[in-house]
Amino acid sequence: RGFDPLSGSSVAVDVSINGGHDYSNFGMNFTYVQDMKVTNIYPSHGCHGTRVIITGVNFVPSTKLMCHFGFTEEHQLNASVASFHSNGFLVTEYLNSTHVLCTAPPFNGSNEVQVFVTIDAVRKKDNVSPIFTYDAPLVINEVFPLAG
Repeated sequence: RGFDPLSGSSVAVDVSINGGHDYSNFGMNFTYVQDMKVTNIYPSHGCHGTRVIITGVNFVPSTKLMCHFGFTEEHQLNASVASFHSNGFLVTEYLNSTHVLCTAPPFNGSNEVQVFVTIDAVRKKDNVSPIFTYDAPLVINEVFPLAG
């Protein structure tokens, strides 16, 4: 069958365990999507819980769309956890193919982290993304007046 992987085409996925004599018939499809790329974030700094608007290209509406703050190597991420794992959160809100809203996860040890979006929990090594800087936690030393 012919398909164009750049157009969002879907193809049936069949499996054979006997050299191609028989194939599964599970009715599963694989859909090709264009590579997503983050081009800008706003704000570019904040703390845990900061809502960040991510601008880019080729975002798709999916329940598996995830924002990642700080994973810098090509790596298969743990996508089996429904809403959170050490490097990603489900997108807070899909706005359109060029904008998603994410919430900054807890500080992970580095104050400057790359931000990227995945649908398949795999990050491409050549995809350079904008930097989000974690601000130092706010400390209140004194309150004046104490009543009023």
